[in-house]
Amino acid sequence: MKRYQLLAENSRDIILFVRPPDGRILEANDAAVRAYGYSAAELMERTVYDLRAPQTRGDVAGQMQIAEGEGILFETLHRRRSGEVFPVEVNSRGTSLQGERVLLSIIRDISDRKAAEAERDSIALFPEQNPHPVLRVGRDGALLYANPAAARLLGAHSDNTELPAPLRAQLLRSLQREAAEEIELHVEGRIYAVTCVPFLAQGYVNAYGRDITAGKQAEERLRQALTDKEVLLREVHHRTKNNLQILSDLLYLQALGCSQSEARGALEDSIGRLQAMARLHDQLYRSLESGRIRLGEYLAALVHEFGKMHQSVEFRTEVAEPGPSLDVDQAINCGLIVNELLTNAVKHAFPDAEGGEVGVRLQTHERRVVLQVWDHGKGLPEQFNMRNSASLGMRIVRLLAAALKASISVDRNEGTTFTLAFADTAVRQMEAA
Repeated sequence: MKRYQLLAENSRDIILFVRPPDGRILEANDAAVRAYGYSAAELMERTVYDLRAPQTRGDVAGQMQIAEGEGILFETLHRRRSGEVFPVEVNSRGTSLQGERVLLSIIRDISDRKAAEAERDSIALFPEQNPHPVLRVGRDGALLYANPAAARLLGAHSDNTELPAPLRAQLLRSLQREAAEEIELHVEGRIYAVTCVPFLAQGYVNAYGRDITAGKQAEERLRQALTDKEVLLREVHHRTKNNLQILSDLLYLQALGCSQSEARGALEDSIGRLQAMARLHDQLYRSLESGRIRLGEYLAALVHEFGKMHQSVEFRTEVAEPGPSLDVDQAINCGLIVNELLTNAVKHAFPDAEGGEVGVRLQTHERRVVLQVWDHGKGLPEQFNMRNSASLGMRIVRLLAAALKASISVDRNEGTTFTLAFADTAVRQMEAA
């Protein structure tokens, strides 16, 4: 008896001695006290019926009768004092206790085991419940498993163990390469992305598919829309460019027929502005992907055109690399400012018509764009004041500089240098953030 008590006290399993047929509990170990939440004395006042979940009490009498004979091993549900129900495994057989015929029941809490089994069953059900195709193919190319969602992927082969030839070849190739890979399959008007995962030791490859038909169709619609947009933009570009050229030609013809030099000069200035806009538009068309204009390239093209029209003057462009890229509005303002200042320099800096040097300098300094237009001409009149100048060109420069939020200054040493400094819009937005 002492040996039993020692074993019972150190056992992790519940040990009960029960008197049949009423099921009265005669002895209980410490594990029983911990499991059910009753004291040892309280357990002695109860029967095994009290420890069973209500829905299983009808089985108790028959199970005790079998235990008295050959013994019994079964699973059932027990209940703690708190009312919590938990699964147990019961091993019960007849024995003697102090000369009395009793049942020895060794009871094991199998909550963890049941949870693990439920998890395993849940995982096992996952392929069946998965809305996407799941396949398993052997080393010989035979279909070992296909979940219900694989029927459309298998097409006409869904009732057979044979796979469609393209799918079979791809899966076997993945197994041979000993590497997971993703393939794309077209089956009966549908498109599938299939990930092949080989299991070399087991000699099979699993395939996990996704129907990507809708996504592919959306991509194609987007691609077509982008193509249509590109065609439309190209057409708009050509029409705008042609219209600007027509306007420029009309103004040129108007200037040829104009007898007043002042009016002719005004028309020629307007032609220059139109051409500046046309060149900017062309640069914009080539920069559609980024939506920003490489200012150095644009100004170089602008200066080059001035050089072709005024060959008596030497034009220079200096751009510190990397030159800034501006948004469209800023580039338009810069282009028009440079156009006005170059026009003024050509018209007024070299009155003796012997020509000279005119240039554009572009650099960045402390996160600001610095743009200079200079000439080595006669210089500005003493009475010139940038803020109060009434000339149309200077008024245009002031308005455009204000739009750029640029500071503007004039240096009269060795000719004339106009300097504008402003922040790139992207830099301003970054600093504001």
